[in-house]
Amino acid sequence: MAFILFLVQLCYFYQIYHNKLEIIQLFLDVKENKIKQIYNNCELFLTDLQIGDDDIISETEEKPVEKNDDAAVLNFRPKRRKHKDSSKEFQNQLFISFLLNLLIFLYFLFLHYQVEIIVHQIQQILPVLNITSAAESFNRFADNALRQFIYDPNYLIYNKNGLDEVRQITVELYDIDAEIHKLHTEIWDLLEDSYKSAFFSIFINNPCSIIASIESSVPEDVCNTFYGGIMQNGLSIGITKFVEDLRQTLRNFENRNISSQQNFNLTDDADLNSRMNLLNTIPMTSMRRMQKIFIRACYRYLIQIMEETILQHFEETDILRLAVFLCINILMLIGVTFVWIPVQIKNNQDILNTRLLILMIPLEQILRIKSIKNYLRNKIYH
Repeated sequence: MAFILFLVQLCYFYQIYHNKLEIIQLFLDVKENKIKQIYNNCELFLTDLQIGDDDIISETEEKPVEKNDDAAVLNFRPKRRKHKDSSKEFQNQLFISFLLNLLIFLYFLFLHYQVEIIVHQIQQILPVLNITSAAESFNRFADNALRQFIYDPNYLIYNKNGLDEVRQITVELYDIDAEIHKLHTEIWDLLEDSYKSAFFSIFINNPCSIIASIESSVPEDVCNTFYGGIMQNGLSIGITKFVEDLRQTLRNFENRNISSQQNFNLTDDADLNSRMNLLNTIPMTSMRRMQKIFIRACYRYLIQIMEETILQHFEETDILRLAVFLCINILMLIGVTFVWIPVQIKNNQDILNTRLLILMIPLEQILRIKSIKNYLRNKIYH
C-alpha cells in the first residue's frame, strides 16, 4: 500500500516538474535581445511608477525600443538573483515523500511482525493450555474407569477390554504428567512471572494454602496432613502417588481372594462382595478424594492463572499497538502540516509563477513563436 502511494506521489511530482520545465524551455525560443528589451521596458515601467509621472509612463508605454538602443539594452546589467535548481527541489520533494511513505510502511511492517510473533507464541502456549485443561478431567476419568471396572469386570471401556484399558490409562496418566513438565520447560521463557510462581507453588512447593482458598471445605491444616502429608511436597508427588495407588489397586483386584474374610458384608455374592470391599479400602477412598478435591483445585487454579496471564499479555500488546499508532499519527500530522502542505503550496505557487512568465511576453511575439502558440492552444483545448 505504501509503495503504491509512493508511486502515485512520484508521478504527481514528476508531472509538476515536467510542466515547469516545459514552460521554461519555451523561453529558449524567444530571442535573447527581445528578452532583454522586455526586461528593460519592465524596469523602466516600474521606475516610472515609483516616480508617479503619468506622462512619462504613457511615453514609456508608447515608445518602442529602437534598434539603435540595442547597445544600451545589451549594456544593461540587472541585479543577479541566485538561481534555484528545480531538479534539486524535485529530489527534495521525492525525499520527503519517501520518508512519509517509509513511516507508513514501517508501521504496517511492525503490525505484521507483531502479529506473527503473537501467533507463534499462541501456537506454543496452546498445547500447554490444552494438556493442562485435559489433565484434570483425565484424572477423574481414570478414577471412574477403575471403579467401574472393579464393580463390573465385563464393562467395556472405549469398547475394549476393561482390564487392558485401565492399564493403558495408568500409562497415559504418567505420560500426561511428563508432557506437562516437558512443555512448560520448552516455553518457560514465554511464561509470565506470575504464572511461573503459580506453577512452582502447585507442582514443587506446598499448594495447601492455594487449595484452601479454592476449596472452602478443606482447611489448610487438613490438606497438610492428608494422606501422610503428601501434598506438602507438591502436586507432582501427589499425582505420582495417585497413579501408583491406581496401579496397586488394579493388582489387588487381580490377586484378590474371594473366599477370604472381608471387612464389609454388602451382598451374598462373594465375588461382588470382595470387589465392593476393594472399592472401600483406604487407598481407594484417598484416591477419590485426591482427584476430586486436591488435583482438581490445583489444575483449575493453574488454568485460571494461565488464562489471566494470556489476557494480560494481549492487553499489553494492544496498549503497545495503540501507542505506536498514536506516535505514527502524530509524526504524520507533523510531517503533513509542516512539510507536506508547505511543499504543495510552494508547488502550486511555482506553477502559477511559471505560467505568469508567459504574460510578460508581448502578444505579437507569442504569435510569432510557434512553440509557445502551440503550447497555449493545447492548454486551452485540453
